[in-house]
Amino acid sequence: MSLRLPGHRWRPLLALVLALGLTACGRPRPSPPPPAAPAAPPTAAPTDGPTEPQARRQLQAALASADDQFNRGENDLACGQVQRAQGLMQQRADRATPAQREQLLRFQRACSTL
Repeated sequence: MSLRLPGHRWRPLLALVLALGLTACGRPRPSPPPPAAPAAPPTAAPTDGPTEPQARRQLQAALASADDQFNRGENDLACGQVQRAQGLMQQRADRATPAQREQLLRFQRACSTL
């Protein structure tokens, strides 16, 4: 007399399904290499310098910074800003107002005495 256990027929089938599932979940496959970086878009030819409104703002900022640094006693830093303003003025002298030219001249004199 043979005793049959419930689910005896299903055990081999369950074992097969479990084995297939474990094989599929086994080692992960290596991920594909990332796509090549796209070529850099062509850039415009470099210009001679900042646009006119930018240059005027830079000149004003350099003069304001130099003024502030002279007032705080940071003369070396102020003279650096004066040189920056001079460079902007040398590119195009007509971008400065007469008041800015006067201020730059005063700052140049102050830097020459240091």
